Amino acid sequence: EETGGGSGDSATEDPFTSLEVPSDIIEELKLYIRRRLAPQPIKIRADVEVSCFTYDGIDAIREALFAGIAVGTDNSPIK
Repeated sequence: EETGGGSGDSATEDPFTSLEVPSDIIEELKLYIRRRLAPQPIKIRADVEVSCFTYDGIDAIREALFAGIAVGTDNSPIK
């Protein structure tokens, strides 16, 4: 039988229950905090210089670049 006293499971506890603040303000504060803690997407751009000295030339470069695009995911697309 677990009573939860000091178990360290603070993820399920609501720290706002002890405050004497109207519930609409608490909900607005929670929304603001949730928005600020959300991960912010960033874009990374790079110029890449490629060269191929074999007979395949441009076709080999093109194939390599498309292989790189194919490795991209929905969370980390490569264009």
